[in-house]
Amino acid sequence: MEVREVHYLQHVFPFERSPGDLFEGRLLLDDALRELLVRLVGAERENSCLDEHGERLPGKRLFALSPWSCPGPSGPVKLLCRFLDLRDGRVLFSTPDSYLEGGLFDWMRNIGRRDQAERGDAPNPARDRGPGSS
Repeated sequence: MEVREVHYLQHVFPFERSPGDLFEGRLLLDDALRELLVRLVGAERENSCLDEHGERLPGKRLFALSPWSCPGPSGPVKLLCRFLDLRDGRVLFSTPDSYLEGGLFDWMRNIGRRDQAERGDAPNPARDRGPGSS
């Protein structure tokens, strides 16, 4: 497997990419890098991928806010971390080319709204956002 690097802000992490089309593999974490990554991820703002209404941000905004990137032929390529296991370093990223705007998430959410309407249970944004939301 090919060992590359991915960046979390200015921090460099060795990355062993798995074969295939997806940008997935394993961060090669020693104890010091694991501890650093735990601190970095722990300091992330909760729900940073959502707007003030609890809706997912558009793809361009998600990538702009992401702390992850990798070197590319024309400069850094922003990455979205879709899955990260801090125990063994397994990770899955989306790239701007592999990210599907909307996609399955929006379809599933719309199916849920349709089902609510059919039951006569119209969406209530105050209720549906959950506790602690304003």
